[in-house]
Amino acid sequence: MPIDILTTPFTFERLDDIYIVGTGPSGLPFHEDIPMERCIGVNKIICGDNIIPRYWLCSAPALLKEDWFRELTPRLIKFHVKLPFCSPIFLHGPLTEAYPDVPYFFKSGPSLWGTNDPPGCLPGYLRSGAGVVGRAIQLAYWKKAKRVILVGVDMKGRGYFDGTKNKTKQSIMPDGTWTELPHMNRLIKWCKQHGMDVVSLSETLLDVERI
Repeated sequence: MPIDILTTPFTFERLDDIYIVGTGPSGLPFHEDIPMERCIGVNKIICGDNIIPRYWLCSAPALLKEDWFRELTPRLIKFHVKLPFCSPIFLHGPLTEAYPDVPYFFKSGPSLWGTNDPPGCLPGYLRSGAGVVGRAIQLAYWKKAKRVILVGVDMKGRGYFDGTKNKTKQSIMPDGTWTELPHMNRLIKWCKQHGMDVVSLSETLLDVERI
């Protein structure tokens, strides 16, 4: 049975920086410089030539329609049993139901879009509304990261780092910006107010410092 990742004892407390690597093309020049043992990768980034993230986080049910996901995920789950260098993490929903042998899952909880819901992180949940990177930021916060460094979190367009396009993404504005952008900014502001800094190594539309 999968384990709720937020109930596990692992922590980032003793590490200065945690890298969260998105699939945007802006991150490609930096992939070789990322310390993989301190990396949370999301979605298709697992297919990158230089990316073997310590933690791999996925949440969109649309991934079940992607050939790369259906082909790669079962192999990673089997490999994890022998050598947990990479830990797939899924939303408790269609992805977990499709792959019940996955090591970890997480609870989604109330969306960050809700105007009547409290802002920021909620204990026990990785909330929806700010995309899969937003969930990764929440994971870093609950595991006591001091600073998150974003890579390839463009918040615009359909392009992937490998030159392909995200054809299934629906949360995108006519100007190409992602509808999650304001909700991600609010989440980051909340994290900063509660002791975890968030910066970006690559170009991004987020209101964060570029290092």
